[in-house]
Amino acid sequence: MKLDLESDVHYYESFLNQKTAHELYEYLLKKQQVDIPHSMLVQGERLRYNFGKLTFIDENLLRVDVFPEVQMGRTTAWPEELKNLKKEVESLAGKEFQIGVCIFYPDGISGVDYHSDLPAIGDTNCLPSLSLGEERQFSLRHIASQKEFHIELKNGSLIIMGDKTQDLYEHALLTNPIYKNGRINITFRQYGFSAD
Repeated sequence: MKLDLESDVHYYESFLNQKTAHELYEYLLKKQQVDIPHSMLVQGERLRYNFGKLTFIDENLLRVDVFPEVQMGRTTAWPEELKNLKKEVESLAGKEFQIGVCIFYPDGISGVDYHSDLPAIGDTNCLPSLSLGEERQFSLRHIASQKEFHIELKNGSLIIMGDKTQDLYEHALLTNPIYKNGRINITFRQYGFSAD
């Protein structure tokens, strides 16, 4: 479903069925330990956050240490258990993604304020994000008008922020104490920039 916005945003409510989504959520918690609190070194000081983070990276980028853990937090190669999912997302989006930023929000006290994803490591003109666990409200805010749009991201859903979204909108997973359970999202990102 295309969302009624000035940019290209599509929402797939049942990208994964509930059984598959639940199994993936449990796998990421138990085997990949995405709930370990994120920390990183900034100007010699260790900062700790109230969410877990693990970044999946193509093996060739991991080998040359493009994303040092001291700066980026925990990184690992894409596990076999996620490679088919990665291919399905790439097929739907029509792009290849070398990076998967996996974040665990333990409850509604944990979230992220309005921001746009800057193209620091690669193009951000196509950012698919998979939601697992508790349904949470996702917000988009038009930068010029400040008009807000909200959508509930269901367990197993995929939202793709496409062309012009990062230029025209900021997005957020706002904190709200009504949410009592954990949520995981995997945002698929490109490394490098296209020629056009």
